[in-house]
Amino acid sequence: MLRRCPQADPHLSHPRVVVLLALAHVYQRDRRATFRQVADVAGVNLSTVHTHLTALRRLGMVEWTDGEAGTLRPTHRVVAAG
Repeated sequence: MLRRCPQADPHLSHPRVVVLLALAHVYQRDRRATFRQVADVAGVNLSTVHTHLTALRRLGMVEWTDGEAGTLRPTHRVVAAG
């Protein structure tokens, strides 16, 4: 008997996943990340990245120190799931 897949989290839209993967790529490569680097890798503009990362921050998936460049990183929730 086939089971249905569980519903995807509505907060993790495809664009947010793309931004999260871009962050993971930049952070793994450089051990630091900026919003601009994530925007460049994701291929979207900076304001779009900011919107998605702010939502992901509220979900506990990313964190950064306000006002300090290069402190953007995925949280342990994302690293453990990957």
